[in-house]
Amino acid sequence: CDLVYEHAARALNNSLSHNELFLMPVWRFLGRAMWLFRGSALPKTVAVLTLVLAALIAMFVVKIDLDLEANGTLQPKTQRQVFAHVDGEVAEVFVDHGDTVKAGQPLMRLRNRELEIEIAGLQGQLEETQKQIDTLGELIRRSVSDPLEQSRLIGQQEEYLTRRDTIEAQLELLREKEAQLIRTSPIDGVVMDWKLKERLRARPVVTGQVLVNVADPTGDWELELLMPEKRMRYLDDALVQSHGQPLPVEYILSTNPAVTHTGKLTPDAVEARAELDPEAGAIVKLRVQLDSMEGVSRRPGAEVIADVNCGKRSAAFVWFHEVVEWVQANLLF
Repeated sequence: CDLVYEHAARALNNSLSHNELFLMPVWRFLGRAMWLFRGSALPKTVAVLTLVLAALIAMFVVKIDLDLEANGTLQPKTQRQVFAHVDGEVAEVFVDHGDTVKAGQPLMRLRNRELEIEIAGLQGQLEETQKQIDTLGELIRRSVSDPLEQSRLIGQQEEYLTRRDTIEAQLELLREKEAQLIRTSPIDGVVMDWKLKERLRARPVVTGQVLVNVADPTGDWELELLMPEKRMRYLDDALVQSHGQPLPVEYILSTNPAVTHTGKLTPDAVEARAELDPEAGAIVKLRVQLDSMEGVSRRPGAEVIADVNCGKRSAAFVWFHEVVEWVQANLLF
């Protein structure tokens, strides 16, 4: 019994020591895989390894198109924004989304209470000054027999006349500001903003705030793409290598993804600064010129998915560059 116990303990100890050897699972796996290189399995193994090696080499040798994908919208090329020129609130909105407007047509009326108070105050001063002028005029007519008194009254009247001119000039400036409270369309076109009345009526606005966008749907159209900033270095390289020539663009409409349309991206159609989009994150806006409007619905804001062709790169780079960048940014940095 003791002999059996001794042999069993020695065997168990040897087994544990064997399993604790460095990289033992790897060596065990390699040992089991050696059958692939023996006998009839060897030709098949060599053939498979040759194909894998050829595929790997081809991935780095064969060049394919590097297409950068970006989401965007279809927009009329001629668009204008209408801004608030003073702080205030929106008193009335005369148009809504999709309405056709003419240049100079009122779109909305703003209200500025401080301006109203200033105008009312100047009007009161003007009326009081005019009363003084009229009173002095009557006194001047009655003082014909007293030249000294008449001269004094004329001097006073001239002071009030000067004051009246100043008040009228101030009122004219305020009237011009008041007239600008009626915001008008700068061009013939269509109102682009959705639910304009619900969004703006009785709401406060600040100077420089965009109130409404008007676009001309009868003119040329373009794509407004939101290219992720992380892909911009490849786009910038392609634009430099194109020597000023436009890059080809293919896009599909979300409403009809079966049909592919084409366009061109010129170097001057890339915005110089990045923006923060609530959904897409850091993006750079691109404006793509369309080759044709055939089969493209003239619906402002229609969603598109576009591919900007940035030349040819190795297949390995095209397929795996984003994976490599993710590893570099999230694991290695």
